[in-house]
Amino acid sequence: MNSEPNENSYHIARRVGHQGARCSVGDQADNDKHATGTTRKHLQLRNKIIIGTWNVRKLKEKGKLNTVCNEINNYGLQILGLAETNWNGLGSFRTDVNHHVIFSGKEDGYSHGVAVILGKEASKALIGYSPISDRILKLRIQAKPHNITIVQCYAPTSTANEDEINSFYDSLQETIDSIPNRDLQVIMGDMNAKVGKNPTPNKTCGRFGLGEKNERGDRLIEFCSANNMLITNTMFEHHPRHLYTWTSPDMKTRNQIDYIILNQKNGKSCVKNVKTRPGADCNSDHQLLAAEIKLQLKKLTQPPQLIRFNYNTLDNNYSVKISNSFEALLQCEDEKNPNELWNEGKDIFLKVAEETITKKTNKRNQWISEETIKEVELRRQLKAKGINDPVGGNNLQTTELQNSTDDAERQGKVHTRTMPKD
Repeated sequence: MNSEPNENSYHIARRVGHQGARCSVGDQADNDKHATGTTRKHLQLRNKIIIGTWNVRKLKEKGKLNTVCNEINNYGLQILGLAETNWNGLGSFRTDVNHHVIFSGKEDGYSHGVAVILGKEASKALIGYSPISDRILKLRIQAKPHNITIVQCYAPTSTANEDEINSFYDSLQETIDSIPNRDLQVIMGDMNAKVGKNPTPNKTCGRFGLGEKNERGDRLIEFCSANNMLITNTMFEHHPRHLYTWTSPDMKTRNQIDYIILNQKNGKSCVKNVKTRPGADCNSDHQLLAAEIKLQLKKLTQPPQLIRFNYNTLDNNYSVKISNSFEALLQCEDEKNPNELWNEGKDIFLKVAEETITKKTNKRNQWISEETIKEVELRRQLKAKGINDPVGGNNLQTTELQNSTDDAERQGKVHTRTMPKD
């Protein structure tokens, strides 16, 4: 398997072993047919969408995939990223309950591996996917008002050497650089890093992390900061049982090492909540981490409508009321500052004008002329008499010409020619 495919290419989703031809991002984005032959639909980001990530630890076990799919239905997930699937090869298939599974693993061997499971609506909106390696899988979802690009990750563990860590982040950086700027960018998965609590929140981390930051956490924060991304786990205050994502075998150590990360442009406004779901179980030492996403567009406030007066109705009554009102205002001139005098004077002018001057009505000019209205009425009358052409044109002159031609033929003045028979 080529572990580093072209970043500007996607696979059209097919069954395992039939990944199909590659196509460019732009070409595939314009393609309005899904791989199954049905018209591709889109996700609506103005409605709530629940996405999640889960380290499932060896998905090869019998019945484990069905268990994961059941938890997807139980928690209403539209998109679920999986880490450490231990599947080899790459491709996609559909489960018995019609979930769309896309996976990327090693060519040989059964270690590492990532996958994404799409629900019914997300599957219909799938544009394509790109298997980067056995640790990174990218796919693109058609959505409104912005498409969604999901990058599912499984970072090397703490036992990996520095070269392996650098290779992972270099590959992840290349993947991020290939995402269109307008897309909602989501990086999620088991990052094997602890960002810890942050007493002073910034653009990358919130205040509600868990535990102490480690060296791998510094590397993750540095990566997110360089790409203007937000670690959403740290934005929401929850009980620790909804913060930790991994539990040690002896049940004594609990860490937060799985994350859902969004670009800062949309992250703060569209992420409504992020927490683990301890009730979900697939025989893994990791917890299901889920985020609720709903894009909230900014409301535009309309400026107040201007009041227009018809000054042709201005009379002496206006001058009298203005004079009386200003006489009372000038008596307390020394008690008020210039700004107060200005505001009260402005209010006097507006109040008296509303009482004494007629307001203009906002009548729009008639866009159709009287002559056109008469022509439309004549056309209606002709149509009622059966003189109108079936396709909508006025056939009065054509009818008169046809009658004249018929008369001429009867008198032998016009010779008609018939086509010869075969």
